[in-house]
Amino acid sequence: MSEQKEALNKHWQELVKLPNVLNTGAGTKLKQGKDTGIPAIVVYVSKKVSEIELAAEQIIPKEIEGVPTDVIELAPKTWTAGKTSVSQLSPEDQLRKLGAHTTTLPEEIKPLIMAGQPSGQSDWTAYANFIQDQGHCGSCVAFDITGVWEAKVNISSGQLIKLSESHLFFCSGGYCRYGSIVENLLNRALKGVCLESCLPYSGNVYAGSDERCAQGICQDWWLGGKKLASWQAVSDSNQILTLLDSGPLVATFQVPQSFLNYTGGIYTRLPNDPIVGRHGVGIFGYSANCYKILRNSWGTDWAQNCNINGKARPGWCMIDPALLDGVMYDIKPNGPVEPEPEPPTPPPPCKWASLFTNTVNQVLKITGHSGQITYKQ
Repeated sequence: MSEQKEALNKHWQELVKLPNVLNTGAGTKLKQGKDTGIPAIVVYVSKKVSEIELAAEQIIPKEIEGVPTDVIELAPKTWTAGKTSVSQLSPEDQLRKLGAHTTTLPEEIKPLIMAGQPSGQSDWTAYANFIQDQGHCGSCVAFDITGVWEAKVNISSGQLIKLSESHLFFCSGGYCRYGSIVENLLNRALKGVCLESCLPYSGNVYAGSDERCAQGICQDWWLGGKKLASWQAVSDSNQILTLLDSGPLVATFQVPQSFLNYTGGIYTRLPNDPIVGRHGVGIFGYSANCYKILRNSWGTDWAQNCNINGKARPGWCMIDPALLDGVMYDIKPNGPVEPEPEPPTPPPPCKWASLFTNTVNQVLKITGHSGQITYKQ
């Protein structure tokens, strides 16, 4: 597999320049419709063309540095595919878009005590903030949580706030190359997150550089900051739909390679569609068992032609519910953040030494010893 990825990293640019090529990925070779399990470079094309119709330099090679290629026509039935800002990135930069990690398993979750049945459909897209682009940093979960959080505040109060993804991400132990753990960010949100105006998402972070927790944060950041009252993991599918009737949820899923080429429609996974990584998204509604409404953080040059319930929603998606992970997270906003107490300043080394000296001398005196020790700075 390392040879496969090495060859892909070296040759992806020349492949995506070929006619009809939409994307490349690391997958396995299909033969007569069956998966051989042989590592291959998967090349997605908008339409398969006979080699006799192409110039020699336009033909996709049968193998690259000893690794076979597998040409797949990207012609989904329920959604449209094309070149997007994400599909044209290098394999490494595509992977950096996917930084979601979780520690909660569906079988560990106790069902909630809830009344009522799901209505069958909901749509909270009108309450959401504008779509942003996380750039080359695996901070998708921070955008996932803040996007749902901001919408829930808007639903309950009519106030559209903008929270700081950087504050939430880096103060929860997130790293651009690795990403972050959903539960860690949710626990940090219980303490509080400042507004975007107090700590913006910098160009350095967009480019993939890490920052220290709260680096550059404004003074008295908690004034106007927000915190969560609570969060809970939910795995019962019926309860998830019932919760979506009252607001959006935080979610994750394993992303197939073709998802990077999504431009509109109801996304479903295709055959021989390798998984790239796990992604954090907001779920902002549903339509029975047909689809769930997904809010992304890849800008509006991805899903350029997305249309949800009759309204253009570039940067959003409708997705097959079966593709989403079995656990989602319901968050409950609270109110203003209290200032965090500063950790006590440790005494200088000389003070500790003086305290130790005095203690030893007292012990010597009590036990009848005439000797004393001294400490000089």
